[in-house]
Amino acid sequence: MPEKKASKKKIFSKLLTATAGVNLLTSVVIILIIYAGFWGILSTKTPNLWPELDKNLLFLLPLALILFSAIFNFLNASIISAKIVNPILKLAELMKDVRKGKLDLRADIKTNDEIEFLAETFNEMLSELIKEKGKIG
Repeated sequence: MPEKKASKKKIFSKLLTATAGVNLLTSVVIILIIYAGFWGILSTKTPNLWPELDKNLLFLLPLALILFSAIFNFLNASIISAKIVNPILKLAELMKDVRKGKLDLRADIKTNDEIEFLAETFNEMLSELIKEKGKIG
């Protein structure tokens, strides 16, 4: 059976792109809604709330917020993606070793989520395989 090569870089990249994209889109929408609210307040015929505020600053403010949001979301998505991808790849490597007959391995993955549950189930499966192997041989 040919081995499928799951590139860590490729998996990480896809997850990172999806996470960062959704976060950035949400941030941009929120920033633009806030910006529209400020612009509405400033453009009404009520007394000017910020007389010294330059209109160029009001234009550049959402752009600066979007840039900051993009950088923050990229860093956040990188951290989240690494926390998801690395344990899964570790478990995949252990599965390859088990396929080669190494039944004495155990997955030591502590993530306090579904990935840890998957690792515990993997360990239980290995224990059952060892018991069955002992019955046969």
